[in-house]
Amino acid sequence: MNIGKLLSKSARTFPGNLAIAQGSSRLTYAQFNARANRLSNALQKLGVVHRDNLAILMHNRPEMLESMFACFKIACGAVPINFRLHPKEIAFIIDHSEAKTVLVSPEFAESIVAIKDQIPKVRHVISVSDATDTFSDYETVLSAESEHFEDIEVDCDDVAWIFYTSGTTGQPKGAMLTHRNLLAMTMNFYADMCPGFGPADVVLHAAPLSHGSGLYALPNIGKAAANIIPESTSFDPEQVFRSIEEHRVTNLFAAPTHDKAAVG
Repeated sequence: MNIGKLLSKSARTFPGNLAIAQGSSRLTYAQFNARANRLSNALQKLGVVHRDNLAILMHNRPEMLESMFACFKIACGAVPINFRLHPKEIAFIIDHSEAKTVLVSPEFAESIVAIKDQIPKVRHVISVSDATDTFSDYETVLSAESEHFEDIEVDCDDVAWIFYTSGTTGQPKGAMLTHRNLLAMTMNFYADMCPGFGPADVVLHAAPLSHGSGLYALPNIGKAAANIIPESTSFDPEQVFRSIEEHRVTNLFAAPTHDKAAVG
């Protein structure tokens, strides 16, 4: 099964449920799915095809989840990049993954320009809120497309997510997670970690969506739970506690360093 169907089915079953909230921005599951579908259509028009890879360099924001699910829907490998990496490390990952298209948030536009000679395979860059002569504007791209899209059928061993390691002892390595891997992870989340998890749950993404919090987004979206994204680009304990209280958060992914920061 195409892992992108987690979103398609939730949008069909719970269209009015809150899907993503960040600050004053709100998307229902119907709206989230429609935007991911528009991006899927746009990427196909740009020539992105089954089994291509697509790099995503963004701070946590709704467009990152939209981009990831558009990749899944068109049966491409999503390559979410740690936004704290040095531009040279970013260039290595984009080039090594052979991504021909890059989706960025405006904070990273200058970095992409600076490394353009190191990423010769890239043909298209789509930037959120920062169109230039060489970058396409995300909202303009979406507005030209249909909100209807049929998720592409995949082989269960097709790559859905390339998760690059930190490169502590050498160059980062791309761990290839297939649709089968991500579906098994999702099913085991329901069975072993959060039995009874469902559409009334609320998930806080206080850690990067390019890492564990992004993986945990999949079972959340599969059950039409709400995904809350803090506005801060770094871990802010006060904002986290406010979000937990305001949105009645039931679940979050955090590392030990987050816990220490929260109690310290």
